[in-house]
Amino acid sequence: MTRRSDIDAALQAIYDQIPAMAGCKGHCWISCGPVPMSDRERQRLRERGFRVTSHNEARASDHIFWCEALTGDGKCGAYDMRPAQCRIWGTERLTPCPYGCQPGQALSTREALRLFLESLAAGGGQDLGVNVREEDIPAILERAREHHDALERLISSHQGDEIRMARYGTTIPPEVAKRGKLRR
Repeated sequence: MTRRSDIDAALQAIYDQIPAMAGCKGHCWISCGPVPMSDRERQRLRERGFRVTSHNEARASDHIFWCEALTGDGKCGAYDMRPAQCRIWGTERLTPCPYGCQPGQALSTREALRLFLESLAAGGGQDLGVNVREEDIPAILERAREHHDALERLISSHQGDEIRMARYGTTIPPEVAKRGKLRR
């Protein structure tokens, strides 16, 4: 049986490969919603006191879900332990920051996907309906490569999060604002 400390060390080694966002303006809360994450990442957030709705549960709901770690002033209350998917956001071409923040060195789409899959394999779980194992990653990456051109066309036509921003505007949503002092 693998110890939590070993899992945490494996996750940290993956996180260390994700470039930091230099000069982050902190406006990315608009994209903070339910994200797929490993069981260990979810457990660490719960240990910190955050309710974490599963990605599948949130997507199946008619409600708009905002990340439960998002504070009333639009900051991440669990920034130091955020999951891989949150760390990857804005660091590669499929998820550019709509506010112009840039990573020190951008990840390729394939590299970002590899890191995300490795986080699921290291932390366990089936948040996406599959249990990702380390040995499955090369085959998954090959299948993803086959769909890459279609994704590139989709991203080019929608330009990242502009659709989401148009839908919700740029003010703190009421569900989040009630947790803090800010109001719509």
